Parts: sequence; C-alpha cells; structure tokens
Amino acid sequence: MELQAWKLLEWATNGDTGASSMAILRYMLGMNPEINTRIDTLLNPLTNYRVRSMENLIFVDCEATNQAPCVGKMTEFGAVHFKTKETFHGVLHESTPSKENPAISELTGKSFDEKEVFIKFEEWLLKVCNGKRPIFVSDNPAFDFQWINDSFWRTLGRNPFGHSGRRISDFYAGLVGDFTQSQGWKSLRVTPHDHNPVNDAMGNVEAFERLLTGER
Repeated sequence: MELQAWKLLEWATNGDTGASSMAILRYMLGMNPEINTRIDTLLNPLTNYRVRSMENLIFVDCEATNQAPCVGKMTEFGAVHFKTKETFHGVLHESTPSKENPAISELTGKSFDEKEVFIKFEEWLLKVCNGKRPIFVSDNPAFDFQWINDSFWRTLGRNPFGHSGRRISDFYAGLVGDFTQSQGWKSLRVTPHDHNPVNDAMGNVEAFERLLTGER
C-alpha cells in the first residue's frame, strides 16, 4: 500500500497540480496521518527537499562601466545567500549610475584593492555555504557571471562557483511553459531595483521565493 501511495504522491507532486488533485489523492490514501504529514512536507516549497537542496544558492548582481571585462570595469557587486539572506557588498571603484543609462556605472572616486575584495568574498562564500560549493544565480548570468569569473581567476587563480550559473528568467519561462516569457517574474520583486547591487540581488531573491510559493 505504501509503495502505491508514494507512486501516487510522485504523480501528484510532479507538476502544477491544484487543490482538487490533492484532495483526490488524500481520499485515495485514506487520510493516513503519516502519509498526509509527508504530503504536506513535500508540498510546502519552503521546506521540501527541492528547496533544502537550494541552501547554497548565491544570488549575485554586478555593476560595471561597460558590457564586458575586456572593454570596461566592474565597479561593485552584491551577493545574497538564499537560505539566510546574509549579504556581501564588494566595492572595487566608487561610482554612480549614469544619468543617460543607469545600467552603466560612471567612476566618481577612489578604487579599492580587487584581490583583497575577492579574498573576503571567497571567505564569505565558504562561511555561508558551510564549506560547500556555492551555486551562482542571477537574473542574467551572461552579464553578471563574466565579471565575477574574470575577477576571481585574475586575482586568486580560481573561481569557487566553478564555470556555470543559473538564470532566474529561464526558470520562470519553464514555470509558465513559454520560452519567450522571461521577464514577468520581475514584478514580484519587493526591494526596489535601483542599481545598488545588494538591493538588486535581494529583490531577485524575493521574487524567486514568491515563484516557489506559486506566484506568477
């Protein structure tokens, strides 16, 4: 009976099932208290095994003077640990968003030692991830990852994130079942997207959490 129950549970939780589907499942399982408790655990996206496996997600946002390391400089970056919401702010150059294009930074003052910043960043990653490998997450890793990867390799000769990152927009497109719909999730941000990289990364964390709880 339990094997059949878990086959049913796997079916019911392997997609976007509504309350009616779960009511049917509970009825078929005879309202077994132990099974129902395990169902509730699996269906709660903030406690199930899928989210526990996300405890080393690091949401990153970068600000820079141009589109790539070969033609510009990263001015600062922010990182937020998904599980604890602890933050890291790495400042390489004093800057401000351009009036013409806020996505581009303009240098305004002194610079800071890049290697020192990335030593501290690596130490922070090791602490919040308990020595495990961090997973890079961004709204656009094609932009953000290149800056972090470049700086880690030039200063420390390694990158604790490895050579890959995850894109929130692709996750959202998969949830809504439309590859072309990649931007709607941004309306779920709570913290304003103001090109302070810590704020921007935190807003992405907030939106991602709301996606996990079923909001679209």
